[in-house]
Amino acid sequence: MGTYLDLSSARIWYEDRGSGAPVVLLHGGLSDGRMFHDNLATLADRFRLLQPDLRGHGRSPDVPGPWGPPELAADLVELMEKTSGPAKLVGYSLGATVALLVAIHRPDLVERLVLISGVFHHRGWLMPPSADRGVPPVLAQLYAQVSPHEPEHIQVILGKLADSAGTQPALTNADLRRVRCRALVLVSDDDLVDHAHSYTLYQQLPDAELAVVPGTSHNLLLEKPQLCTRLVGGVSARRSGPDPHADPATAGHPARRASMTPPTWEQARARWAEVNTYWLSTVRPDGRPHAVPLLGVWVADTFHFAAGDRTRKARNLAGNPACVVTAATPELDLVLEGRAAPVRDEERVRAVAAAYREKYGWEPQVRQGQLWAEGAPTAGPPPYTVYRLEPQLGFAFPTGTEFTPARWRF
Repeated sequence: MGTYLDLSSARIWYEDRGSGAPVVLLHGGLSDGRMFHDNLATLADRFRLLQPDLRGHGRSPDVPGPWGPPELAADLVELMEKTSGPAKLVGYSLGATVALLVAIHRPDLVERLVLISGVFHHRGWLMPPSADRGVPPVLAQLYAQVSPHEPEHIQVILGKLADSAGTQPALTNADLRRVRCRALVLVSDDDLVDHAHSYTLYQQLPDAELAVVPGTSHNLLLEKPQLCTRLVGGVSARRSGPDPHADPATAGHPARRASMTPPTWEQARARWAEVNTYWLSTVRPDGRPHAVPLLGVWVADTFHFAAGDRTRKARNLAGNPACVVTAATPELDLVLEGRAAPVRDEERVRAVAAAYREKYGWEPQVRQGQLWAEGAPTAGPPPYTVYRLEPQLGFAFPTGTEFTPARWRF
């Protein structure tokens, strides 16, 4: 049975059916509660299901001005206070972010948490919402069937979602550790969410499980509805309190996590600077890769290296500046993807020469904006052009138990 509820800042349509412990289902962006009808909505034979259409979605009208996950979470809090009270929250994509915000800021309202293909930070999206890509036709058709607005208004909704996705959500690891209830992080093996991001979410939630549904995409609820429903129903059915079958020696102390956290960029940067030998991968004119060891230094918080103009790597970079630099440390394997740009500023070149002297004992001279020296087997014959790496993506892969994987965008 569906009805409207007037909230302080929005008018929300929601469906309320079934009986038992309340479970709130939160749909993804540009969709509405109908997306659950052939999957999670079948849980109505065991639970009381509430399926709201988020503001601006489905049958819930839009409101003037911008909005994003924080405003949607505020709507949900008010709706729960007026209908279900404390409940289990199940959110998909955008709905997962909304559910997570409520779990952090109103833990008294959330008994269980299921986060399906969602992010805690906007950088976790591999393909964030974009007005340039337009609305998928099937979603436009579904919107036109029930929306109180004209069909074209879905473009306005997409614009609001895209604008919000540039800055929201922006939760930290400390925020995630504030979640009090048990949680399930459910993702596909070919998702629109970065897998390292999902793993960090799982690691940082104090009491969480992780499930990866094989052979699925971001549409995992439609592609394997029975499996997803079984996983979500299992978490929702568990009672609060400790697991009576848990090993008392490890209960409350998940060994799989220890105290592992993703490294910060500052931590990775410090370890990167300590490495003696790096590996540079460039692209030959015929498309084949080329990899070579090199010596590098950090100056002004930027990685620099030198190469003779006649070397293969320099000729490759002249045609295609895209490159990858990797480094191995005792705790982390590090990767930086980006572009190499020649340094033309002589003052910077002198600073790089000084850094080489301090780190390696190599003493190049600066002449006309290039380095001159003997004994640089990884750089080829002089003169040497200095390059700076303009990073675009960075990765850290742990080699021990101190850290978990990390990913950065620059």
